[in-house]
Amino acid sequence: MPSVRPCVLLRIAAGMVVVSLLVCPPLWSAQLAASPKVLTSLWHKRVAAQLTGLDLTWDGQTVAFTVAPVESAGEHRLYVFDSAGREVWNTARGLKILGVSLATDGQYTAIGLMDFSIALFAKHGELLWERKSVGLPYISPRGEIMVAFNNGMGGLATPLLEVFHRTGEKVWSFHRHGRVWRSVLSDQGDLLLSLWNGEALLIDRKQRVVWQQMFAKDAMALAISPEDAHYFAVGTGVLDPSIQLFERTGRLLWRRSLPLGVTEVSLAKQGAFLLSYGNTIHGQHVALYSRSGELQWMYHMKEPATEGLKAVVVPDESLIVAGIERHRRYYVQGFALSGELLWVAPVPEPIFDFRVSRDGRYIAAATDSALYFFDTQFTEGAKAQLQE
Repeated sequence: MPSVRPCVLLRIAAGMVVVSLLVCPPLWSAQLAASPKVLTSLWHKRVAAQLTGLDLTWDGQTVAFTVAPVESAGEHRLYVFDSAGREVWNTARGLKILGVSLATDGQYTAIGLMDFSIALFAKHGELLWERKSVGLPYISPRGEIMVAFNNGMGGLATPLLEVFHRTGEKVWSFHRHGRVWRSVLSDQGDLLLSLWNGEALLIDRKQRVVWQQMFAKDAMALAISPEDAHYFAVGTGVLDPSIQLFERTGRLLWRRSLPLGVTEVSLAKQGAFLLSYGNTIHGQHVALYSRSGELQWMYHMKEPATEGLKAVVVPDESLIVAGIERHRRYYVQGFALSGELLWVAPVPEPIFDFRVSRDGRYIAAATDSALYFFDTQFTEGAKAQLQE
Protein backbone atom coordinates (compact mmCIF):
# COMPACT_ATOMS: atom_id res chain seq x y z
CA MET A 1 0.00 0.00 0.00
CA PRO A 2 1.72 3.20 -1.06
CA SER A 3 1.96 6.01 1.45
CA VAL A 4 0.03 9.20 0.79
CA ARG A 5 3.11 11.25 1.71
CA PRO A 6 3.95 13.48 -1.33
CA CYS A 7 7.30 12.75 -2.86
CA VAL A 8 10.19 15.14 -2.31
CA LEU A 9 10.49 15.97 -6.00
CA LEU A 10 6.84 17.01 -6.17
CA ARG A 11 7.32 19.37 -3.22
CA ILE A 12 10.41 20.91 -4.82
CA ALA A 13 8.60 21.35 -8.13
CA ALA A 14 5.61 22.91 -6.39
CA GLY A 15 7.87 25.34 -4.56
CA MET A 16 9.59 26.38 -7.78
CA VAL A 17 6.23 27.02 -9.44
CA VAL A 18 5.07 29.19 -6.54
CA VAL A 19 8.29 31.22 -6.76
CA SER A 20 7.67 31.73 -10.49
CA LEU A 21 4.15 32.94 -9.73
CA LEU A 22 5.47 35.51 -7.30
CA VAL A 23 8.21 36.93 -9.54
CA CYS A 24 5.92 37.26 -12.56
CA PRO A 25 4.42 40.71 -13.21
CA PRO A 26 1.50 41.23 -10.77
CA LEU A 27 -1.92 40.56 -12.24
CA TRP A 28 -3.84 41.78 -9.20
CA SER A 29 -4.96 45.31 -8.49
CA ALA A 30 -4.29 44.44 -4.84
CA GLN A 31 -0.76 43.55 -3.77
CA LEU A 32 0.17 39.86 -3.53
CA ALA A 33 1.46 38.38 -0.30
CA ALA A 34 5.25 38.20 -0.12
CA SER A 35 5.29 34.51 0.84
CA PRO A 36 2.02 32.57 0.55
CA LYS A 37 1.87 29.26 2.35
CA VAL A 38 2.32 26.17 0.17
CA LEU A 39 -0.04 23.38 1.21
CA THR A 40 0.57 19.67 0.81
CA SER A 41 -2.36 17.27 0.86
CA LEU A 42 -3.19 15.80 4.24
CA TRP A 43 -4.05 12.62 2.36
CA HIS A 44 -5.06 11.48 -1.08
CA LYS A 45 -6.89 8.54 -2.60
CA ARG A 46 -5.98 7.33 -6.08
CA VAL A 47 -8.36 4.98 -7.91
CA ALA A 48 -8.07 2.88 -11.07
CA ALA A 49 -11.21 4.56 -12.40
CA GLN A 50 -12.57 7.97 -13.36
CA LEU A 51 -14.06 10.26 -10.74
CA THR A 52 -17.55 11.45 -11.68
CA GLY A 53 -18.86 13.28 -8.60
CA LEU A 54 -17.71 15.00 -5.41
CA ASP A 55 -19.22 16.55 -2.28
CA LEU A 56 -18.08 17.69 1.18
CA THR A 57 -20.04 18.36 4.36
CA TRP A 58 -20.21 21.89 5.77
CA ASP A 59 -17.76 21.03 8.57
CA GLY A 60 -15.37 19.25 6.19
CA GLN A 61 -15.46 16.07 8.26
CA THR A 62 -17.01 13.87 5.54
CA VAL A 63 -16.17 13.69 1.85
CA ALA A 64 -17.95 11.57 -0.77
CA PHE A 65 -16.95 10.85 -4.35
CA THR A 66 -18.12 8.54 -7.13
CA VAL A 67 -16.11 6.70 -9.76
CA ALA A 68 -16.74 4.98 -13.07
CA PRO A 69 -14.49 2.14 -14.32
CA VAL A 70 -12.10 2.84 -17.15
CA GLU A 71 -13.00 -0.54 -18.63
CA SER A 72 -16.51 -1.92 -18.92
CA ALA A 73 -15.72 -4.83 -16.61
CA GLY A 74 -15.08 -2.59 -13.59
CA GLU A 75 -17.45 -1.36 -10.88
CA HIS A 76 -19.27 1.93 -10.51
CA ARG A 77 -18.71 2.88 -6.90
CA LEU A 78 -19.46 5.48 -4.23
CA TYR A 79 -16.82 6.13 -1.55
CA VAL A 80 -17.29 8.01 1.73
CA PHE A 81 -14.22 9.08 3.75
CA ASP A 82 -13.67 11.06 6.92
CA SER A 83 -11.34 14.06 7.20
CA ALA A 84 -8.45 11.87 8.43
CA GLY A 85 -8.52 9.79 5.23
CA ARG A 86 -10.26 6.76 6.72
CA GLU A 87 -12.84 5.03 4.54
CA VAL A 88 -16.21 5.08 6.30
CA TRP A 89 -18.12 2.99 3.75
CA ASN A 90 -18.52 2.34 0.04
CA THR A 91 -21.05 0.73 -2.24
CA ALA A 92 -21.16 -0.49 -5.84
CA ARG A 93 -23.80 -0.07 -8.53
CA GLY A 94 -24.35 -1.76 -11.86
CA LEU A 95 -24.82 1.55 -13.69
CA LYS A 96 -22.70 4.68 -13.92
CA ILE A 97 -23.12 7.03 -10.95
CA LEU A 98 -23.31 10.56 -12.32
CA GLY A 99 -23.20 12.56 -9.09
CA VAL A 100 -23.35 12.60 -5.30
CA SER A 101 -24.84 14.95 -2.71
CA LEU A 102 -24.25 15.04 1.06
CA ALA A 103 -26.48 16.49 3.77
CA THR A 104 -24.57 19.25 5.54
CA ASP A 105 -23.98 17.09 8.63
CA GLY A 106 -23.17 13.90 6.71
CA GLN A 107 -26.23 12.04 7.98
CA TYR A 108 -27.48 11.31 4.46
CA THR A 109 -25.87 10.67 1.08
CA ALA A 110 -27.70 10.72 -2.27
CA ILE A 111 -26.56 9.54 -5.69
CA GLY A 112 -27.97 9.75 -9.21
CA LEU A 113 -27.44 7.04 -11.82
CA MET A 114 -27.35 6.85 -15.59
CA ASP A 115 -30.92 5.53 -15.83
CA PHE A 116 -32.24 8.57 -13.89
CA SER A 117 -32.77 6.55 -10.72
CA ILE A 118 -31.81 8.11 -7.39
CA ALA A 119 -30.87 6.50 -4.08
CA LEU A 120 -30.57 7.73 -0.49
CA PHE A 121 -28.22 6.22 2.10
CA ALA A 122 -27.96 6.66 5.87
CA LYS A 123 -24.73 7.86 7.49
CA HIS A 124 -23.03 4.45 7.62
CA GLY A 125 -24.13 3.19 4.20
CA GLU A 126 -27.56 1.68 4.84
CA LEU A 127 -29.70 2.00 1.70
CA LEU A 128 -32.89 3.79 2.74
CA TRP A 129 -34.62 3.81 -0.63
CA GLU A 130 -34.07 3.87 -4.38
CA ARG A 131 -36.46 4.89 -7.14
CA LYS A 132 -36.70 6.30 -10.66
CA SER A 133 -36.78 10.07 -11.08
CA VAL A 134 -35.71 12.66 -13.66
CA GLY A 135 -32.06 13.47 -12.91
CA LEU A 136 -29.31 14.22 -10.43
CA PRO A 137 -30.35 14.64 -6.78
CA TYR A 138 -29.42 17.41 -4.34
CA ILE A 139 -30.06 17.11 -0.61
CA SER A 140 -31.32 20.15 1.28
CA PRO A 141 -28.96 21.38 4.03
CA ARG A 142 -30.89 19.71 6.84
CA GLY A 143 -31.47 16.54 4.84
CA GLU A 144 -35.25 16.93 4.97
CA ILE A 145 -35.86 16.85 1.23
CA MET A 146 -34.07 15.77 -1.91
CA VAL A 147 -34.56 17.57 -5.23
CA ALA A 148 -33.93 15.83 -8.56
CA PHE A 149 -33.47 18.18 -11.52
CA ASN A 150 -34.28 17.12 -15.08
CA ASN A 151 -30.99 17.59 -16.93
CA GLY A 152 -31.67 15.31 -19.88
CA MET A 153 -35.17 13.82 -20.22
CA GLY A 154 -37.46 15.33 -22.88
CA GLY A 155 -41.21 15.44 -23.35
CA LEU A 156 -44.06 17.63 -22.11
CA ALA A 157 -45.12 15.03 -19.54
CA THR A 158 -41.68 14.94 -17.90
CA PRO A 159 -41.34 17.18 -14.81
CA LEU A 160 -38.66 19.83 -14.71
CA LEU A 161 -37.89 18.72 -11.16
CA GLU A 162 -39.17 16.37 -8.47
CA VAL A 163 -38.99 16.82 -4.70
CA PHE A 164 -38.81 13.84 -2.32
CA HIS A 165 -39.09 13.65 1.43
CA ARG A 166 -36.21 11.76 3.03
CA THR A 167 -38.64 8.89 3.60
CA GLY A 168 -38.80 8.45 -0.19
CA GLU A 169 -42.26 9.95 -0.64
CA LYS A 170 -42.55 12.28 -3.63
CA VAL A 171 -44.04 15.48 -2.23
CA TRP A 172 -43.99 17.79 -5.26
CA SER A 173 -43.10 18.02 -8.92
CA PHE A 174 -42.84 21.04 -11.19
CA HIS A 175 -43.92 20.71 -14.81
CA ARG A 176 -42.56 23.01 -17.47
CA HIS A 177 -41.32 22.27 -20.97
CA GLY A 178 -37.54 22.12 -21.16
CA ARG A 179 -34.49 20.84 -19.33
CA VAL A 180 -32.44 22.26 -16.50
CA TRP A 181 -29.00 23.62 -17.39
CA ARG A 182 -27.83 24.97 -14.03
CA SER A 183 -29.42 24.78 -10.58
CA VAL A 184 -28.81 26.02 -7.04
CA LEU A 185 -30.49 24.95 -3.80
CA SER A 186 -30.28 27.67 -1.14
CA ASP A 187 -29.63 27.12 2.57
CA GLN A 188 -33.33 27.86 3.11
CA GLY A 189 -34.61 25.46 0.44
CA ASP A 190 -35.19 27.93 -2.41
CA LEU A 191 -34.51 26.77 -5.97
CA LEU A 192 -32.77 28.90 -8.58
CA LEU A 193 -32.50 27.29 -11.99
CA SER A 194 -31.83 28.12 -15.60
CA LEU A 195 -33.15 26.16 -18.59
CA TRP A 196 -31.59 25.36 -21.93
CA ASN A 197 -33.93 27.84 -23.65
CA GLY A 198 -32.51 30.75 -21.62
CA GLU A 199 -35.25 31.05 -19.03
CA ALA A 200 -34.28 31.44 -15.36
CA LEU A 201 -36.64 30.90 -12.41
CA LEU A 202 -36.59 31.39 -8.65
CA ILE A 203 -38.90 29.00 -6.80
CA ASP A 204 -39.19 29.80 -3.10
CA ARG A 205 -39.24 27.35 -0.19
CA LYS A 206 -43.07 27.32 -0.36
CA GLN A 207 -42.89 26.06 -3.96
CA ARG A 208 -43.99 29.32 -5.55
CA VAL A 209 -42.43 30.81 -8.69
CA VAL A 210 -41.50 34.27 -7.38
CA TRP A 211 -39.32 35.41 -10.29
CA GLN A 212 -38.65 34.43 -13.89
CA GLN A 213 -36.82 36.03 -16.79
CA MET A 214 -35.70 35.16 -20.29
CA PHE A 215 -32.02 35.59 -21.12
CA ALA A 216 -30.13 35.17 -24.39
CA LYS A 217 -30.13 31.35 -24.18
CA ASP A 218 -27.05 31.23 -22.00
CA ALA A 219 -27.88 31.90 -18.33
CA MET A 220 -25.02 29.63 -17.37
CA ALA A 221 -23.95 30.71 -13.86
CA LEU A 222 -26.18 31.02 -10.77
CA ALA A 223 -25.73 31.80 -7.08
CA ILE A 224 -27.85 32.55 -3.99
CA SER A 225 -26.43 34.32 -0.95
CA PRO A 226 -25.67 31.82 1.85
CA GLU A 227 -27.78 31.61 4.99
CA ASP A 228 -30.18 34.52 4.35
CA ALA A 229 -30.94 33.88 0.62
CA HIS A 230 -31.82 37.58 0.23
CA TYR A 231 -29.83 38.01 -2.98
CA PHE A 232 -29.22 35.99 -6.12
CA ALA A 233 -26.94 36.39 -9.11
CA VAL A 234 -27.09 35.30 -12.76
CA GLY A 235 -24.15 35.16 -15.15
CA THR A 236 -24.76 35.02 -18.89
CA GLY A 237 -22.01 33.57 -20.99
CA VAL A 238 -21.63 33.43 -24.75
CA LEU A 239 -23.86 35.87 -26.63
CA ASP A 240 -23.93 38.65 -24.04
CA PRO A 241 -21.39 38.01 -21.25
CA SER A 242 -22.52 39.77 -18.07
CA ILE A 243 -23.32 39.37 -14.39
CA GLN A 244 -26.47 40.61 -12.71
CA LEU A 245 -27.33 40.93 -9.02
CA PHE A 246 -30.95 40.76 -7.88
CA GLU A 247 -32.75 41.17 -4.60
CA ARG A 248 -34.90 38.23 -3.56
CA THR A 249 -37.95 40.17 -4.76
CA GLY A 250 -36.55 40.01 -8.30
CA ARG A 251 -35.51 43.68 -8.41
CA LEU A 252 -32.33 44.14 -10.43
CA LEU A 253 -29.66 45.94 -8.40
CA TRP A 254 -27.01 46.15 -11.11
CA ARG A 255 -25.64 44.60 -14.26
CA ARG A 256 -22.04 44.55 -15.50
CA SER A 257 -20.79 43.48 -18.93
CA LEU A 258 -17.94 40.96 -18.87
CA PRO A 259 -16.12 40.88 -22.23
CA LEU A 260 -13.87 38.08 -20.93
CA GLY A 261 -16.89 35.85 -20.22
CA VAL A 262 -18.25 34.18 -17.09
CA THR A 263 -18.78 30.51 -16.26
CA GLU A 264 -19.34 30.60 -12.45
CA VAL A 265 -20.61 33.09 -9.87
CA SER A 266 -20.60 33.00 -6.07
CA LEU A 267 -22.14 35.25 -3.39
CA ALA A 268 -21.08 36.13 0.14
CA LYS A 269 -23.60 36.36 2.98
CA GLN A 270 -26.12 39.18 2.58
CA GLY A 271 -24.78 39.67 -0.94
CA ALA A 272 -21.85 41.67 0.45
CA PHE A 273 -19.65 40.49 -2.42
CA LEU A 274 -20.23 38.88 -5.80
CA LEU A 275 -17.42 36.76 -7.22
CA SER A 276 -17.22 36.07 -10.95
CA TYR A 277 -15.07 33.34 -12.47
CA GLY A 278 -14.54 32.80 -16.19
CA ASN A 279 -12.78 30.06 -18.13
CA THR A 280 -13.29 30.89 -21.81
CA ILE A 281 -11.33 31.36 -25.02
CA HIS A 282 -10.18 34.64 -23.47
CA GLY A 283 -8.46 32.77 -20.63
CA GLN A 284 -9.17 32.53 -16.90
CA HIS A 285 -10.29 35.42 -14.77
CA VAL A 286 -11.49 36.01 -11.22
CA ALA A 287 -13.22 39.29 -10.32
CA LEU A 288 -14.72 40.50 -7.04
CA TYR A 289 -17.51 43.08 -6.88
CA SER A 290 -19.10 44.81 -3.91
CA ARG A 291 -22.85 44.64 -3.34
CA SER A 292 -23.13 48.06 -4.99
CA GLY A 293 -21.42 46.74 -8.13
CA GLU A 294 -17.97 48.30 -7.71
CA LEU A 295 -15.07 46.19 -8.99
CA GLN A 296 -12.69 45.45 -6.10
CA TRP A 297 -10.03 43.59 -8.05
CA MET A 298 -9.52 41.23 -10.98
CA TYR A 299 -7.09 38.43 -11.79
CA HIS A 300 -6.66 37.49 -15.47
CA MET A 301 -4.56 34.87 -17.25
CA LYS A 302 -4.69 34.65 -21.02
CA GLU A 303 -4.50 30.86 -21.24
CA PRO A 304 -7.74 28.86 -20.67
CA ALA A 305 -7.77 26.03 -18.14
CA THR A 306 -8.01 22.42 -19.29
CA GLU A 307 -10.99 21.67 -17.04
CA GLY A 308 -14.04 23.78 -16.19
CA LEU A 309 -12.75 25.24 -12.94
CA LYS A 310 -14.48 27.66 -10.57
CA ALA A 311 -14.01 30.10 -7.69
CA VAL A 312 -16.14 30.49 -4.55
CA VAL A 313 -16.59 32.94 -1.70
CA VAL A 314 -16.35 30.94 1.56
CA PRO A 315 -19.53 31.61 3.60
CA ASP A 316 -18.11 31.68 7.14
CA GLU A 317 -14.65 33.11 6.51
CA SER A 318 -13.22 36.15 4.70
CA LEU A 319 -11.75 33.89 2.04
CA ILE A 320 -11.98 33.17 -1.67
CA VAL A 321 -10.91 29.80 -3.06
CA ALA A 322 -10.19 29.41 -6.77
CA GLY A 323 -9.05 26.67 -9.11
CA ILE A 324 -6.24 27.95 -11.30
CA GLU A 325 -4.23 26.41 -14.14
CA ARG A 326 -0.95 28.05 -15.14
CA HIS A 327 1.47 26.64 -17.73
CA ARG A 328 -0.03 23.16 -17.28
CA ARG A 329 0.38 23.33 -13.52
CA TYR A 330 -2.73 23.01 -11.38
CA TYR A 331 -3.60 24.70 -8.09
CA VAL A 332 -6.29 25.45 -5.61
CA GLN A 333 -5.50 28.94 -4.28
CA GLY A 334 -6.80 30.90 -1.29
CA PHE A 335 -7.21 34.68 -1.40
CA ALA A 336 -8.24 37.29 1.12
CA LEU A 337 -11.17 39.50 0.14
CA SER A 338 -8.58 42.21 -0.51
CA GLY A 339 -7.05 40.04 -3.26
CA GLU A 340 -4.01 39.02 -1.22
CA LEU A 341 -2.74 35.54 -2.07
CA LEU A 342 -2.74 33.55 1.19
CA TRP A 343 -1.89 29.99 0.19
CA VAL A 344 -1.36 27.72 -2.80
CA ALA A 345 -2.25 24.01 -2.91
CA PRO A 346 -0.56 22.32 -5.91
CA VAL A 347 -2.32 19.31 -7.44
CA PRO A 348 -0.40 17.10 -9.91
CA GLU A 349 -3.23 16.74 -12.47
CA PRO A 350 -6.04 18.87 -13.94
CA ILE A 351 -8.71 19.59 -11.31
CA PHE A 352 -12.25 18.94 -12.49
CA ASP A 353 -13.98 19.98 -9.25
CA PHE A 354 -13.33 20.99 -5.66
CA ARG A 355 -15.33 21.58 -2.46
CA VAL A 356 -14.61 23.84 0.52
CA SER A 357 -15.87 23.56 4.10
CA ARG A 358 -17.97 26.50 5.30
CA ASP A 359 -15.14 27.81 7.48
CA GLY A 360 -12.61 27.49 4.65
CA ARG A 361 -10.37 25.10 6.54
CA TYR A 362 -10.80 21.91 4.50
CA ILE A 363 -10.53 21.52 0.72
CA ALA A 364 -11.37 18.39 -1.30
CA ALA A 365 -10.04 18.55 -4.88
CA ALA A 366 -10.86 15.92 -7.49
CA THR A 367 -8.89 15.04 -10.60
CA ASP A 368 -9.94 12.39 -13.11
CA SER A 369 -8.25 9.64 -11.09
CA ALA A 370 -7.62 10.89 -7.54
CA LEU A 371 -8.99 12.86 -4.61
CA TYR A 372 -6.70 15.25 -2.71
CA PHE A 373 -7.69 16.46 0.75
CA PHE A 374 -6.15 19.61 2.23
CA ASP A 375 -6.26 21.12 5.70
CA THR A 376 -5.29 24.79 5.34
CA GLN A 377 -4.07 24.77 8.96
CA PHE A 378 -1.96 21.68 8.43
CA THR A 379 1.78 21.85 9.13
CA GLU A 380 4.39 19.24 8.28
CA GLY A 381 4.05 16.05 10.31
CA ALA A 382 2.60 12.55 10.18
CA LYS A 383 0.15 12.00 7.35
CA ALA A 384 -2.67 9.51 7.07
CA GLN A 385 -1.96 6.18 5.43
CA LEU A 386 -4.53 4.91 2.94
CA GLN A 387 -5.27 1.54 1.45
CA GLU A 388 -5.32 2.06 -2.30
